[in-house]
Amino acid sequence: MSSHEPMPSTAPCDILVEARHLRKWFPIREGVFQRVTGHVKAVEDVSLSIRRGEVLAVVGESGSGKSTLGRLMLRLLEPTEGEVIFGDVELTKLRQAELRAIRRRMQIIFQDPFSSLNPHMRIGDALHEILSVQRIGKDAAERRVRVSTLLEQVGLRPAVAQRFPHEFSGGQRQRIGIARALAVEPDFIVADEPVSALDVSIQAQVVNLLQDLKEQLGLTVMFISHDLAVVRHISDRVAVLYLGRLMEIGPAKDVFDNPLHPYTDALLAAVPDPRRSPRKNRILLTGDIPSPVKPPAGCVFRTRCPHALPACTETVPALREVAPGRMKACIRDDLSLKSRGLQ
Repeated sequence: MSSHEPMPSTAPCDILVEARHLRKWFPIREGVFQRVTGHVKAVEDVSLSIRRGEVLAVVGESGSGKSTLGRLMLRLLEPTEGEVIFGDVELTKLRQAELRAIRRRMQIIFQDPFSSLNPHMRIGDALHEILSVQRIGKDAAERRVRVSTLLEQVGLRPAVAQRFPHEFSGGQRQRIGIARALAVEPDFIVADEPVSALDVSIQAQVVNLLQDLKEQLGLTVMFISHDLAVVRHISDRVAVLYLGRLMEIGPAKDVFDNPLHPYTDALLAAVPDPRRSPRKNRILLTGDIPSPVKPPAGCVFRTRCPHALPACTETVPALREVAPGRMKACIRDDLSLKSRGLQ
């Protein structure tokens, strides 16, 4: 059985980025001859779409394949199988020269901006170089003005352009990372755990900045995070990933208020939230996420699922629409859905 069924109907013009049956296996090589002895199955048959101007959050535990999926969407990694459609262009079929021409429309914000900044280059020079390479601005003077505008846009004074990366705090460096992503005026941004390395007091500032920029510039964002409180604040829709497979997709409010998949329920139960009424039968996750080298047969979540059935060992559940705009991958009896009026 295929693990995915057709996505919910959405007008093609509304979709900016779409993944179709994406798979990424990393080979494990051993011995003198570096023979392939196995594979790390990081992303397994993922299909999803992101509408123009929305924030789609991808959530899940560490090791679930979130960052790999984000890089596949930008073709920073080559997929083992599957397609990525950006606008009306299939990225997976482009040669490097053709891909370079479209890179300006897609950018990434890294978890650790310091590791991606040249420690020997002033911030202003680093931003100026990006503009020069992409031929944005008619001359150096115009690009310097653009650099100042970018810094102001992310809440920094233009004077900091003369400073080096080590002279900034973590929150300031992440603002610089955001400015760098915005420099080429992209349509689509993958924000890969952009606040997880920051102090809690700074996280809210950066998240609010991203939300303001999204609204001002009409950005489309894939927001990768394991922090559900942050996700609830910023996302329009949520995709839940477990061991490389999608478990549930739906509008953020619906997913948080009424999770359909047991894994989503377990993730939310682990986060204190006064807005959710306490339940005696809440799901508590036990054990660790299985190895992506040898994932469980059938449903990958069955080894930790309190509702697992014998059939879960044999069948890979399809990601199917169970209510308008809501999808889940689970074969267990859906009596609970009927009681909630969703079927």
